[in-house]
Amino acid sequence: MSNRIRADGSQAIREISRLLPRIFKRYRASYARRLGGFDITVRGALLLRALSVSPQATVGSVARAMAVTPSTASIVLSGLERKGLVRRRYRVVGRSRTGLELTSAGRRKLATLRSAFGPEVLAAALRRLQPDDLAKLLEGLRRLDAVNMEQERQIS
Repeated sequence: MSNRIRADGSQAIREISRLLPRIFKRYRASYARRLGGFDITVRGALLLRALSVSPQATVGSVARAMAVTPSTASIVLSGLERKGLVRRRYRVVGRSRTGLELTSAGRRKLATLRSAFGPEVLAAALRRLQPDDLAKLLEGLRRLDAVNMEQERQIS
């Protein structure tokens, strides 16, 4: 892609739409292979990890951490509950009446998954970038993530 972007952004849209799914698929596939022997999905592992870092977790907060909808997080949560890895605690947590927590089996499972969470593949790819290029990539991704799409939805 050339460094000049058309004013309407159509070239950038096409390039981002082409690249993001390819990049996501490449690193997700690597992660899924590493989880292969652990009897857990990528989303299940992400939910366990989200619960481990948030003592006041709710379905909404883990959905945000996993970058999925609350209904998707709830489906994943139900599967983990059936396996005895997670439990719902009915208590007021913020605006939610349901808090989530890892069971002792969930904590043990998470401990066994630590090696699969390693970012080796992505880290190796990032090491090949020049420091300035890496800084630009991160800054661009942060800015794209920070764009308030709520205003855009109201216009459409």
